[in-house]
Amino acid sequence: MNLRSKLTYIAIGIQLLILAGMLAKAMYPLLVGTPVRLRVEARDPRDVFRGHYAELYYPMNNIRTDTIENHLPRDACYNFGDIVYVELVKKNDEYVAKALWPKPPKNTLAIKGIVQYRFCNDGSMAHINLKYGIEQFFSDKHTAEQIENSIRGMGAESTENFPIVYANVYVTSSGDARIASIEYK
Repeated sequence: MNLRSKLTYIAIGIQLLILAGMLAKAMYPLLVGTPVRLRVEARDPRDVFRGHYAELYYPMNNIRTDTIENHLPRDACYNFGDIVYVELVKKNDEYVAKALWPKPPKNTLAIKGIVQYRFCNDGSMAHINLKYGIEQFFSDKHTAEQIENSIRGMGAESTENFPIVYANVYVTSSGDARIASIEYK
């Protein structure tokens, strides 16, 4: 085997390792995470280039900092892309935001949030906008349309025509999350 063949095999092997790593990172929360049920709220943008998916919005995407425990350092500012953690607590049959943390809290279920707009914890801002990497659910065309139609028509309570939509999510101890399924109630 000549040098060129060896280099080709090494290049193919590296590419396969990268793909395996990407797959392992995507599957990790589903394998070891804690199951969490989150309420989905109405939001309906469209993008023809991304395939069939439903855009999901959660109440904890826009958190009023005066309604939950805030453990972020006073006068600290967070910019787009910064990481904070949202402690989750079970309320009835779903999980809701309980507290904000600068680092993952010990022995507590918390999801990692990425700051979307500059936020300063100095009392001048009442909301923090976060994304968690679970705002899109890819599926077949029929399922994506069914989810979007249910979300579009729902209010605070379910009706016969428009049920409340929930995302069943797995959250790891490091705060990473992945959607396992969508359900209607």
